[in-house]
Amino acid sequence: MTKQKRILIIAACVLFASMVTGCVMAIWAGNRYTRMYGATLSPSFTVTAHTGAMGTKKNSIDSIVKSAESGADIVEFDIMYREDGTPVLAHYEKEIKNAPTLREAFAAAAAYPCLGFNVDLKEFTYVDRVEELILEFNLQDKAFFTGIHLKDVAEVKEKAPNIRFYLNTDFTNKLKNDTAAMDKEIASALEIGAIGLNLGYKYLTKELVTRAHAANLLVSVYTPSTKWAFSGIMHLGADNITTKRPDKLFSVIKGN
Repeated sequence: MTKQKRILIIAACVLFASMVTGCVMAIWAGNRYTRMYGATLSPSFTVTAHTGAMGTKKNSIDSIVKSAESGADIVEFDIMYREDGTPVLAHYEKEIKNAPTLREAFAAAAAYPCLGFNVDLKEFTYVDRVEELILEFNLQDKAFFTGIHLKDVAEVKEKAPNIRFYLNTDFTNKLKNDTAAMDKEIASALEIGAIGLNLGYKYLTKELVTRAHAANLLVSVYTPSTKWAFSGIMHLGADNITTKRPDKLFSVIKGN
């Protein structure tokens, strides 16, 4: 093999490794939006496709696939359990019987190695089984929990101690500009080891983002669907937007 060929092979390997590393880190680094479109966003900004995004059936394999194909960094789905403890993608008990299993969901998502997972817990009895699957599929760096309020933290941390999670806040219109309420939520998140705050987008304020970021917490919002809402949230500095219309959000990010 000539020296020139060896150099070309080495360069190709380095490029491939860089692409893989960038792919793995994309859902947490977020800077790709600034690089690609020049958008002014949080350095950690991500786009999460809510279950049922892109006109798909909620908590379906199709929802995961179509969301991944839309370019979303993360897909969100709900988790409940069959009587034997098997985690399935479902929001209500009546959906459990015919729901796809979490194992099936992770297997289908294997075709999208950059994809992250927002596992929205609707019940906690068998959350240890969820952790087992996340670890089995080696997704501990890509998956995290939402749907966790303060009353749920002890159970989740006992049964699934290795999985990161957001703290769902209880903000209302009355409290959204209350700095004492903000500081209380932030202090709670820090005390329990949450990675950030998860809240309805209508309750987001610049002050909350500033205070959360000062405490090294992320701020994630759900579930806007209009370009006007997307623009406002991005301006306020949120780290993640969860939406059923990732395509429309990408249009705003691109400046269209």
